[in-house]
Amino acid sequence: MRTVRAPQTAALAALLALAATHVAVSPFTKVEESFNAQAMHDVQLLLQKRDMDVLASFDHHEFPGVVPRTFVGAITVAAASWPLRTALETAAPLIEDVRALAHAAGHDPDTSAPVPLRDGILSLYAMRGTLAILVWLAFVRLSVALTRRFGNACGTWFAVVCCCQFHLVFYLGRPLPNTFAMALSAYALARWLESSWEECVGILAFCTVVFRCDTIILTAWVCLMILARRETNIFALVVDGIASGTSSLFLTFAVDSFMWDRPVWPEGSVLFFNTVLNKSHEWGVLPPHWYFTNALPKALMAALPLSILGILQPLDRFAKSVPDLLAAPATGSGLETSRKVLESMVDLDVMSLLWFPAVGYVATYSLLPHKEVRFLFQVFPYFNALAALGLARLQWAASSAMAQKKESAAQSFSLRRVLARLGLVGAVVALLASAGVATAHLAVSAHNYPGADALMYVQNHHEKYRSSTPAKVHYCVYAAMSGITRFVEHGPRSLSYSKREDEAFEASLCASKEFDYLIMEPSRVTNDEACKAHFEIIYTAQGKPKMIWREARIATEPALYVLQRKQ
Repeated sequence: MRTVRAPQTAALAALLALAATHVAVSPFTKVEESFNAQAMHDVQLLLQKRDMDVLASFDHHEFPGVVPRTFVGAITVAAASWPLRTALETAAPLIEDVRALAHAAGHDPDTSAPVPLRDGILSLYAMRGTLAILVWLAFVRLSVALTRRFGNACGTWFAVVCCCQFHLVFYLGRPLPNTFAMALSAYALARWLESSWEECVGILAFCTVVFRCDTIILTAWVCLMILARRETNIFALVVDGIASGTSSLFLTFAVDSFMWDRPVWPEGSVLFFNTVLNKSHEWGVLPPHWYFTNALPKALMAALPLSILGILQPLDRFAKSVPDLLAAPATGSGLETSRKVLESMVDLDVMSLLWFPAVGYVATYSLLPHKEVRFLFQVFPYFNALAALGLARLQWAASSAMAQKKESAAQSFSLRRVLARLGLVGAVVALLASAGVATAHLAVSAHNYPGADALMYVQNHHEKYRSSTPAKVHYCVYAAMSGITRFVEHGPRSLSYSKREDEAFEASLCASKEFDYLIMEPSRVTNDEACKAHFEIIYTAQGKPKMIWREARIATEPALYVLQRKQ
């Protein structure tokens, strides 16, 4: 059995370090992550106070969202986060000094709100860091499985490829249902590579029932390949899937019915909403080819073309098979010759394990009109595994050709050596380019949360000038969607918050004397005379960042105004 070696360990450690960097640089969450972020906060509060009356104040009772979501992931992360939370509390003074220096280096202290390490922000770091570690462990497990199946080079390259991607590392610690699904998909693939199809199907069934119902597409393709590979029969497959699915349904129904205070199967509701009611198109539609021509190239970057190498036979095996194909008798059947040619060019074992499930999932999902990159998270491990295998085979081809001792052998393998070396160099350059683009995207993402920036400015301003005076803050929908959660609301005890959304309330907001601070979009402030009459702008939160590649800079624009009632 192959064991993990130092380069692979270093690459996996780098992946965890990058995930931690993303959490530190861009800790806040957006609207897609809001349910799990709020749920983690509320569950942590429940675990700390150990008072069931806290359930009545959970955010989802007031803001349930379009469809219910499961609490299983939030409870798991919140329960597992206490070691990291304790460590962060211990290191808080040092972290505060480092973040203050980083903030001073990147912002004008006269116009920019500092980023305090309040109790809520510490908890947010702990939650997201814990989630990143849990997902990372699933990728470690897959890297080890690739090592055992294909060799150390494949496991190492898998970790390297993951490090060079923005989307994967960025979302590694983000509380999306898709992130949980990506981790379970990676772990399920690891078990399948280790010849445990039962666990693979069981994990995918659990993921389908609890976190993402669309995982049923991947499950179907994996089951089809398991049957095609004759690893089991359809009866055993169905029994395993039903047993796993039923137990998973019992878990999510019990937990979520209790948390939602009504009988509910969250992913069943999502499935009904998207299929029977067909409401997903209300969030936008895209052409069928979009996943292949736009989403995958942007998300996988260099790994996408490299994944094609993974399904090709090693160069030495292909070179050795060419003379046999040329010497085949002319009387042989065309079908048999075609089969031999195909087997000499592509690795059918790898195609059935990795390529067909991944491409089949994307192709099937392309039939649905509403599309988002995050819907493909479950197959990122498959494409990265293919890319890693392709890189490993390039490395093996180059090293084996160099090891030839006989002159005749060296001459016959010279072309393969040149091709392998050129291919490996080109692949490394492509990965470095991907890493550079990923770094730029990370820098852009740090400016993408004006809501959190604006609210923290209010907290600091009030604490500095009016700390003993009770005050109310209202923030608009866009602010709530761009970084504000209950974690961020932890501030001076004299502040209270509102995020009501009804039109009648919004219409009379500026004329009302209820609020001392408002966080609003510039267009609303500009067009509302009552706002101008009763409030003054004290801070502008920049957002909506864009990378200006020619100038190597990030451009932002005013995204939110912080208004204070005139004295």
